[in-house]
Amino acid sequence: EVYDFFRKKIRDCGIRGVGCFFLGVSLVLIFRRPMLGMILESFGFLNLFANFFPIALQAMRQMPVIGPILDTPGISSIADKIAGVDQRRARSWA
Repeated sequence: EVYDFFRKKIRDCGIRGVGCFFLGVSLVLIFRRPMLGMILESFGFLNLFANFFPIALQAMRQMPVIGPILDTPGISSIADKIAGVDQRRARSWA
C-alpha cells in the first residue's frame, strides 16, 4: 500500500505539465513557432492548474461584480463545465 501511494504521487507530480509548458516557451522564444508554442503552453498550463480551477471558480462566485455574472444560467453551465464542477453538487450548498 505504501509503495502504491508513493508511486501515485510520483506519477501525478506534474512533470508532463511542466515539460509541455517549457517546451512551448522554447518553441516561441528560440525556434520562432508562436502558434505551436502557445498551444503547447496552454496544454501545459491546464495540466498544471486543472485541480485549482474549481476552487478559483468558487472564489470568483463570491466576488461582488463577477459573482452575479457567473451565476447567470448560460455562463454558469459553461464555467462549471470548464472547471469540471459537478453542477448538482455545486448548487446544493451554495
